[in-house]
Formats: sequence, structure tokens, C-alpha cells
Amino acid sequence: MLHLADDVALRPVPAHAGAPARSAVLRDGAETGAEVSGAVLEGAVAWNGCRVLFTTDGVPAEDFLHVTFLDERGRVCDRVEIGAPYTTGSFGDLELLPPDRVAFTFAAGDRWVVRLFDRPRLRLPLFGTPPGARRGWRWRRRFALRRVASPEGPRREGA
Repeated sequence: MLHLADDVALRPVPAHAGAPARSAVLRDGAETGAEVSGAVLEGAVAWNGCRVLFTTDGVPAEDFLHVTFLDERGRVCDRVEIGAPYTTGSFGDLELLPPDRVAFTFAAGDRWVVRLFDRPRLRLPLFGTPPGARRGWRWRRRFALRRVASPEGPRREGA
């Protein structure tokens, strides 16, 4: 069942000067052992025992959005970063699209959709990530990301 999660919080993790913000994930006030990029929890979604966190760095002039998938045990299984240096970003319009999709806006009003997978799916590392988003090198993914609209007009859906 897809719903907003109110049992998740973040605790800042000390970092070296100039290092990106990181936070420890708390669930029901207890440490989970997971760490995510970002300092501000913009939203959290629960789905089939898993959590999807939307975090930002808290730097208004150059904010990045981090989408992180945590499995049933609270482990980080997949992640993506949206944004670019020297650009502003603002997270908003979080919308649940049952049974397995979450939509939101970020950076110049771009509309994004995350489609959640109940188990890891094979994905080609060099393909399938929309412009403006960055993912690490992995063969298996727990979610797909697509950009569905931008100021230039609608884009083709591909996920």
C-alpha cells in the first residue's frame, strides 16, 4: 500500500568542510544504520514495507534532490540525484499515484515520476536516466525515474 510515511526522520552526520551533507535515517525515533545524502527531509513514502526518501541539501542557491530507496530492512538499495551546479531547485507537489508511482516537481517546475519495483530489475547503467539526473553504476534498480514535463513542454514517457 502506497502512503506518506510519518515514521521517518533525519539526523545530520558530521562531515568534513566542503563535503556534501549526509544524514542518518531514523525510523520511529530509532537509528536504522542507513545514511543518505542530504540534510532536509522533503518527503517520505511507504510502500510494501520499504521507504522512499526525498532529501535536499538545504542550500537554496544550489540545491540537489536525492531520491533514496530503502528496503524492508532499512538498507539503501537504490538512489538518484537530480540537479546541477549553480542552479536552484525547489521540491514540491508530492503526489501518490497508486499502486506504485510517486510524482513531484523539482528544479524549474520539472515534473518527475518515480515507479517503484517490488524486486530489483535489470537496467542498463548507461541508459534510462533522464537528463538532469545522475545514478551510480548498477545493473539492478528498485525504481525507474522519468521526467514528464519541463518549461519547454511535455516529454515522452519512457519508464
